[in-house]
Amino acid sequence: TLSPPGLTSSASLNAVMASVTPKVVSEPYLEARTFWPSLVGGVAFVWACVHFALGWYWCGAGILFLFVVAAALSRQATIDYAQRKVYEHSRLFRHRVVRTREFPFSDFDGIVYRFCPSDSGDTTSVGLRLRSGRRIWIRSFGAGGTRRGRAAEEFAWRLSCDTDIQIDERSG
Repeated sequence: TLSPPGLTSSASLNAVMASVTPKVVSEPYLEARTFWPSLVGGVAFVWACVHFALGWYWCGAGILFLFVVAAALSRQATIDYAQRKVYEHSRLFRHRVVRTREFPFSDFDGIVYRFCPSDSGDTTSVGLRLRSGRRIWIRSFGAGGTRRGRAAEEFAWRLSCDTDIQIDERSG
């Protein structure tokens, strides 16, 4: 086998190859699961306003603040091939990192698709499904007139090759 000068073992070669493999960073996407906690928080805030006889302007300002924060939260995933991990960052206003979660590749059981029809152009998203069933979306592509666009299928195939996670053909 061929190896770079000075490297003799396959473990050393794998370490060098892993260090030059780029990371994949997803597009920021809004998290739909923040709606219900903000709704519950809004109801609790209304109860507190009524219970403590606060003015309506305090109640309105508090509810508005909760919904603005909920609408401003987004998620972004980073796949680090060298560490064999996926990092999921929760961001406020798409910039400030509020929380980071890390998942090893072994926590995922499939690569999944999501087809989103729209008048302006259909899209297909490619993501990773955790064993719990929750999905982390990585990329979106124009569907190109088909249920799954060719670019989405190629990206899913490359992702499967790089992570050893199987593609779930039933999704999307």
